[in-house]
Amino acid sequence: MNGFEELLLTAGQYFTDNYLVTTKIQGILWSAADIILIYFFLKIINFIQSKMYGKKNTSGYIFLLISAFFTFLLPFTKTSQEFFIMEVIICAIQYSILIIIMVSTRKDIFLFLKKVFEKG
Repeated sequence: MNGFEELLLTAGQYFTDNYLVTTKIQGILWSAADIILIYFFLKIINFIQSKMYGKKNTSGYIFLLISAFFTFLLPFTKTSQEFFIMEVIICAIQYSILIIIMVSTRKDIFLFLKKVFEKG
């Protein structure tokens, strides 16, 4: 077991039952909010790409759906360690979507904004 895995398991083992219930509720709400924000972010990026090139990218939606599936599984985690690991997986997927899309479309975003502000 590497240090990162050990850190996750150690952090997860100290959740009490009451704390785990409230943490599950909080985790579901935060993950749902992230899904909504990322969904609209992807819609904006697809709007920009459709205006610039007439094409849309759907790969972000696929990964967002995967994170939504894992979010749906959060209430069914039995131990704090399972919950903590599941939450790490969800966050990793969601933030990876944001980072990859921002890096891969940064030029498109800047060109689109330049065109918008040049037209006035």
